[in-house]
Amino acid sequence: MELYVELCKVGFPVELELVYKAFPGSEGEVERLVGAGLVAVDGGFASPLACREAGGSAFPPAPLGYVVVPWLKKAFGPSPPLVVADERLRGRLNCENAVYVSDLGRREFSYEISMGYSTCTVEQCYADILTFGEPGPYLVDLLWSKGLYDVDEIYALSGARGRRVLAALVVWESLLTGNSASWGRFDPYAEDFEEWLDYVARWATWAALDDGGTTYFAI
Repeated sequence: MELYVELCKVGFPVELELVYKAFPGSEGEVERLVGAGLVAVDGGFASPLACREAGGSAFPPAPLGYVVVPWLKKAFGPSPPLVVADERLRGRLNCENAVYVSDLGRREFSYEISMGYSTCTVEQCYADILTFGEPGPYLVDLLWSKGLYDVDEIYALSGARGRRVLAALVVWESLLTGNSASWGRFDPYAEDFEEWLDYVARWATWAALDDGGTTYFAI
């Protein structure tokens, strides 16, 4: 019933594409809800029926947004969660750290039953941190967890700012260590990253010169 509850939280028709993205393999569940008279499907949209009124929430309904989770977990210290939500939810979320987008369909996320909300893949989450959040504390995640994520996917999913920060990180590490100036197929020198070099240097120099975290995390 999580799918039905999340649709009720939306309060208006939702694209089936977003429903199936948040709940992979849920086509059968949608059919069952339609048969039970709890959901109506028309023109590629799903509309919940007979819902109770829901109050405001800090997290978006599962089909219309997600919480950004720094899955690699090498960053130190707590930070408020970053939420990415459909622009139609603007003004409805009790969350100060929310970003509203119009391209939710191209983003990688799904509902996490153990958490009670949708969250993003590793690559999407770090793309969003680099693009919308305060990336500094999480640069160590990327430096110390190479091989645990697809850097080209992060680059592809990032916005303009995120690509520049990522490029600056790759180039700065190369300058410090003599390693290759590319962690994947993308070319960091294709980005105008110079304005981010000082920022990256302040946050990431110590991590780039460390032993890759093996002392602390046995990676």
